[in-house]
Amino acid sequence: MSAQEQETVPGGLSEQKTANAQIQIIADVVRNKVAAKIPDGLIIFRAFTYKTQVVAGIMYYIKVQIDRLGYVVIKVWEKVNNTGLEFIAVQLNHTEDDEIKPFEDLNTKAIDLTLQPGQTGEAVVDACLLKIHNLPIFANDFGFMKRIALVETNFGTNSIVNGGIWQVNQVVLTALGQYQFSTIFATTIELALNIDISDFTNIDFSVPLWSALAARLFIYIEIQGKLPGSVSDQAVWWSANYNLEGNSANFVTIVNQFESTSGCTIDKMDLWFLVDGSGSVAKEDFALAMNFVGELSRNFDIAPDKVRTGFSTYTKEYQVVSQFDQHTSNDEFYDVVINTSKPGGGTYTGAAIRKVTDTGFTEENGARPLSMGVPRVLIVMTDGQSHDNVTSPSENARDAGITVFGVGIGDGVVEEEINVIANDPDSTYAFPLADFNQLLAVLEHAFEEQACQISVEIPDNRSCNLLNRFASDLE
Repeated sequence: MSAQEQETVPGGLSEQKTANAQIQIIADVVRNKVAAKIPDGLIIFRAFTYKTQVVAGIMYYIKVQIDRLGYVVIKVWEKVNNTGLEFIAVQLNHTEDDEIKPFEDLNTKAIDLTLQPGQTGEAVVDACLLKIHNLPIFANDFGFMKRIALVETNFGTNSIVNGGIWQVNQVVLTALGQYQFSTIFATTIELALNIDISDFTNIDFSVPLWSALAARLFIYIEIQGKLPGSVSDQAVWWSANYNLEGNSANFVTIVNQFESTSGCTIDKMDLWFLVDGSGSVAKEDFALAMNFVGELSRNFDIAPDKVRTGFSTYTKEYQVVSQFDQHTSNDEFYDVVINTSKPGGGTYTGAAIRKVTDTGFTEENGARPLSMGVPRVLIVMTDGQSHDNVTSPSENARDAGITVFGVGIGDGVVEEEINVIANDPDSTYAFPLADFNQLLAVLEHAFEEQACQISVEIPDNRSCNLLNRFASDLE
């Protein structure tokens, strides 16, 4: 983008405008340098608005969304005669509606709000949970931790006391004081978060991260098996174990109201279902999986210009049931899924993942070009008892810009293999559940949370964030 293409005021700032695809590309060029100044990393990276200033070239002040509620302004200099882009600085703690103003600080340092006493809000909660979910010691919590923060204190915006956002109470503290964590477990947390979990006596729970960690450790102690996945099951557990004065019906009402009015609408996505049809999967479990795929697909607007769906089954053989460009409406896709028969045979999950990566996600078979910035998502459904290696094919899929979810089928799921197949962290992308009714609600919520945060690499190697608003600009 040249200086001649911008309506700028020499020496002064232009009007604040809505960012377009070209502004997003400028921001993406310096994305890694911005990320280096933000300790928790970037959940998303969407250019939102911008101003320009003519100064021996063009200075861009670009407001960028970095998580659901968090914004920063980045300062990028396009040198005279379009000879290159240079990252100058980043300014933190902006909101969606505030005005972009010039700033000169070349050494802006990020403030980690998760460690600042008294900080509140959904963005702070999300940042705390990102740190916790990235630890390799916790299983998928199916949105439970965020829902507790919502119900207990509305992400801290309601009146809170010493327990912080998650309202850490005496029940939680007693359990933490009595439990003996393994050395490896405790050391992992200490190295990652710089906290000794052997003694919570003098911890300041007004610090959001410490409140979150105490709540998550309590859940870890009390639930040795799989965590409750549905809102109703979580509500029952919360009122019986976490908040003994809590009302489970109120929990459900608050969560449902919030989640029905928040999140990201999934307008565009290339979504492929890969389902294990081998002999180790019981016939009734395969039928449940087909029903699950059909019901989950109803949540999307399947059409050539919106969500495209593909579907294949596998044993030792790989069988395509529907390419991206074949069944292009909700009814067509649902019918072909529901009427799919179980093939039977050996389990070769690695080969199937490789096949769908190489032949399913191709433009020849209806996938959209990576340059359009449309999310590519693969859901692998298996019992995790593969006869071949799944590590390399799964890594290759991710290298190809495909986000991989791993989903367990049946009662004999090998959780370790599901974790290898899925993107990291496992707590976000791996779902070793046997209850498809529970899983349907869990994955619907997971897609809403994650589909807006997935990034791919476009052909010129600059990262393109897959927020739907930007995806539409790229077409």
